[in-house]
Amino acid sequence: MKPHRSDHKRSACAASLVALVVWFAAPAEMFGQGCMAVRGAGQCPLGGSFVTGEEAGYPKAGEWQASLTSRWLHSQRVFSEDSEFTLPKQRGAEPINDAQFIDLSVQYTLSPRFSVGLTLPFSFAVRSTSYEHDNRTRHETSAGGLGDIRLTANYWLLDPAKNPKGNILLGLGPKFPTGDYNAKDYFYTAIGPKFRAVDSSIQPGDGGFGFGADLLAFRQFSPRWQGYFQGSYLFNPQDTNGVPVIGGPPSIVSITSIADQYSARFGVSYTLVQDWGLSVSLGPRMDGVPATDALGESNGFRRPGYAISIEPGITWVKNGWTVSLTAPVAFYRNRIRSHEDKRISAITGVQHVGDGAFADFYI
Repeated sequence: MKPHRSDHKRSACAASLVALVVWFAAPAEMFGQGCMAVRGAGQCPLGGSFVTGEEAGYPKAGEWQASLTSRWLHSQRVFSEDSEFTLPKQRGAEPINDAQFIDLSVQYTLSPRFSVGLTLPFSFAVRSTSYEHDNRTRHETSAGGLGDIRLTANYWLLDPAKNPKGNILLGLGPKFPTGDYNAKDYFYTAIGPKFRAVDSSIQPGDGGFGFGADLLAFRQFSPRWQGYFQGSYLFNPQDTNGVPVIGGPPSIVSITSIADQYSARFGVSYTLVQDWGLSVSLGPRMDGVPATDALGESNGFRRPGYAISIEPGITWVKNGWTVSLTAPVAFYRNRIRSHEDKRISAITGVQHVGDGAFADFYI
């Protein structure tokens, strides 16, 4: 039997919703940064089955969804404020981070408008520098394991049954300091090997209790065109985690800060093949660490700043499965001054502006 046109519209709408929501399904551990760790960017529910023509693909009460998200990045370009600091690269001394992150998430729908989720993030990262060692030879340090677990409660502001073409989702939940924030490795200094904490950018966790707030909105403009917006902010009210920082001025001791993080993106999605649930998307995104936390103190060492990227993506939905690939490409990066930069400037009497490495893109 030839399907009705309305069936195609429902499938297209459902596939689009699934595609939009799945992109935001798992927290991002260190988004497009490199030396700048951005963790816990939020979790939103996965969509339901579009194959059966369910209205807009919203999951029903009692349904479970699961997701596996993988991210990879390679950072090597150093920025101080919004200017690239090329001297380290010219001397072969730039910090290089290679990182792989895997998030396991499960979601349970309690009612058409309310769901809860759990995310277990895992990471493995390798950092290559010379200045952290003997300042002559490049060596590697690494860290990996379970990160900071996140629980999330999500609520659709509009009734899904009456709003198949657009809705707004709010998410809120705690973040627990389950990840190692004091992982150690050997540093090959001029006076011999030292076993100490690795750089904060490759630590699996940040050492603080926090909570995240998420916002997701989507709107279908036509059977093939949709718009989306997603914003996430991770509040870390605690100040520092007690881990000393190596590499600053010799006379100044810095302690690692437990920093807030944020992420925002918006754009449009276009359904290429309705029957296949195949769609593509494009839009800008911004990921960063603020210099000042929204709650609590902001002392200690952090690398605040942000990257703005253009994010193309492609998503395929079939028989309850969703596969999505995105590749944000950074076009603007800014390593802003931190409280610690200003403290060092006051102590030394010399203007101090820190730097940080960013990735050109990530997968």
